Amino acid sequence: MSVYDELLQFQILPDAFYDWQEYRADITGYIIDRTKAGSSLAILGAGRCNDIDLAMLAEHFAEVTLFDANLAALEEALILYGQEDNPHFHLVQYEFSGITGEDYRFFSEYLSDYINTHRFEPCPVFAKHATHALQNIYQKADEYTPDFGEKCFDYAMIFGVHSQINNMAAWIWNAFLAHLGEQDATVEAVIIHENTKLVQKLNDAILRATRTTVFFGNELNKIQPNNTARSGSIQGACQCIDDLRNRFNVTEQALVYWPFTIKQNIIYQMLIQQVDAN
Repeated sequence: MSVYDELLQFQILPDAFYDWQEYRADITGYIIDRTKAGSSLAILGAGRCNDIDLAMLAEHFAEVTLFDANLAALEEALILYGQEDNPHFHLVQYEFSGITGEDYRFFSEYLSDYINTHRFEPCPVFAKHATHALQNIYQKADEYTPDFGEKCFDYAMIFGVHSQINNMAAWIWNAFLAHLGEQDATVEAVIIHENTKLVQKLNDAILRATRTTVFFGNELNKIQPNNTARSGSIQGACQCIDDLRNRFNVTEQALVYWPFTIKQNIIYQMLIQQVDAN
């Protein structure tokens, strides 16, 4: 099993549906209170919908379209909320960044093979080769433009996704650094640079597909055990927040607490930004 496949297991949160009950109610209520009944909604990166109540949405929206790379997760979400036979829900399997699991698996296996054959080379040399491998992947991403259609939905929402669209590359690289007991910032800098471009392209595509309003939810702060907030620590999320503030019309903001995992006491302060799509 590759490092990539091992890291995938950490993305599964078996207690999320129960841990996020209050958060789910807050987010669902927030969306319903700010949208018109009988309208249409797109949920980008819906996954298993642990953060949004599909049964409540079914009573409010005429059409709901769920987008995610994991089609099985979307199907599980419909069953969980008893909506598997509801014709007003539509599932779309979609990759947001153009980078696939196979690309990350290649990167992981490339690094593993390189270590095995160049065991005693210094870390800067290893980082140079890692950067080269990543650039090949990001060239593919540069040629890809997400497209959810043109003004297809009255509203759209995307919560906790921007921090995930390119985090796997950093996860993989840091896992190898930890194994080697090394530190290096050059590869991380490449990932951050590319992430900025991915975030902007995704935001553009979402706004193009929406007629009225998009609701963005991003991790603004990570709450520390002493109940203090550490700001600016979540790449992708912070880049999205800044992009929306710099390029779009943010009409409303709100903060909610997201108990990401109660067992590990990981809590995020989520910033909701409401953006005018007109």
